[in-house]
Amino acid sequence: MTTIHRPLAAVAFAASLMIALAGCGSNGTGSTAPAASQAKVFQFESAGFSSPKALAIKLPQSLLDAMGNQQGLVVTGYDLTVREMPGAEYCAFDLKMTYADGGKELAGKPVLPSRTPDQSATVQKNLIKDAVAAGMKQAKEYGYTGSSVNEGFTKAFGPASTGVSSFLHQWVGNNSESVDLMLSENVFNNWPGTYEDAFAKIDKRIDDDAAKANAKLNSIPAPVNVAKRLLDDSEGKPASELPASPTGLGAYVADDLASGTVVRRCATQPYDDQVAAETELTFPMVVDGKEDTLARAYVTVMKGGDLTVRDSKVDGYTFGSDGRWIKK
Repeated sequence: MTTIHRPLAAVAFAASLMIALAGCGSNGTGSTAPAASQAKVFQFESAGFSSPKALAIKLPQSLLDAMGNQQGLVVTGYDLTVREMPGAEYCAFDLKMTYADGGKELAGKPVLPSRTPDQSATVQKNLIKDAVAAGMKQAKEYGYTGSSVNEGFTKAFGPASTGVSSFLHQWVGNNSESVDLMLSENVFNNWPGTYEDAFAKIDKRIDDDAAKANAKLNSIPAPVNVAKRLLDDSEGKPASELPASPTGLGAYVADDLASGTVVRRCATQPYDDQVAAETELTFPMVVDGKEDTLARAYVTVMKGGDLTVRDSKVDGYTFGSDGRWIKK
């Protein structure tokens, strides 16, 4: 996908900030947050964007129209409200998610690694079989005519395990799990005779490991998956674990997945790009188990309560001068 990256323009940001500050004030309820209707709305159509106390970030309807098929879209918007925090180190905002049709269910599913446990298992099995085949081919070049892998590799590499290990690392490359598995199972020192018997033993070990990895993924609570997928937090937590006075960064999501709280370091300036001071709010797509990101908004919050979209990205679409989104 092509990435559209909009760096912060100082003039545009300054104008946005002055407008935002001009509208700052009490809502008459004793709360520092304005009513929801007063929150400014960011729709990925400007360079920098700031709002005091509250901010809405939404995918514009024109972008949704340009997409046509919105299958797999998880979320279409966030409503942010500054949360009062003790001390001067940490700032936070509460947020509500607006999900696309079926998006809440997708948001709570396990966040899969780039290679799923089952895919990793298949890769390891194939690498092992290929390594054995390559080793036996070399054994035949040394004159071995039998079918015993143990005898063949002894013929090709000698009894020393270092020779086998060196061969495997050269063959398998960076996939050291396969090498470690073969060596830990003493594959070449105590191979039980035929390919079939040995592969059956190793395949079962790989399948068992994949099953354990899948079970671990499926045991992760849905709020934690939402924090990972949407709120830029690899170790998200349920909202029930949000302390009264947080002493560290974190993202906390309610059990119903509809709302949450993000704690970050207070930004020293609205466009602060320190990792600990910004939150990447994502608009992901999940189709057939494959995950991609349609858009991102990088948000900071200052101690005085200003929320700022420091930067934003939209993948695969560009915003035209006529005010329409165009697929690239």
